[in-house]
Amino acid sequence: MIQRARELQFKNATLAIVIFIYYLSLLMFIVTLVILPFLPQYTNYTGALAFVFLIGFIMAGMLSHQYLIDGSEVSVYKQVLGYKDNSVILLSLFFVISLYSGLTRINMLPSMYSDDFPQAYFKLVDEAESGKEKPVNGKYRHQEFKNRYDAFLQKNRPGTP
Repeated sequence: MIQRARELQFKNATLAIVIFIYYLSLLMFIVTLVILPFLPQYTNYTGALAFVFLIGFIMAGMLSHQYLIDGSEVSVYKQVLGYKDNSVILLSLFFVISLYSGLTRINMLPSMYSDDFPQAYFKLVDEAESGKEKPVNGKYRHQEFKNRYDAFLQKNRPGTP
């Protein structure tokens, strides 16, 4: 990040700042991942800041189409794509992850689950255990859900006609 900005600082100071913002957003995404297990309460802020830097970079690239470097005009996107550091792939991945996280927070997309059952199952179990739900015909909703879910998995098991 610093090396790229220093290389461009004397050639085109504005482009150097835009490239610095690009790498700063990448760095903030990495910081977000690193602090996630230790300080999860701050990851929303660092992730949002990284997203803001990324949007700032994209907007700067769209507003200023060409920058003059060594007598030739280049776009900020061409400059970044010319780097051989795979930062574009990494930043694209972080962008998709951030977009998904934001959309799941506002309930526009369902969240992924890493347990054996979807989150809805555990909510139904909690309702039954807390007494908020009464059994119907001797069965709780989570039991019916589990039976149907198991049948769905059995029916859709790979290699099953």
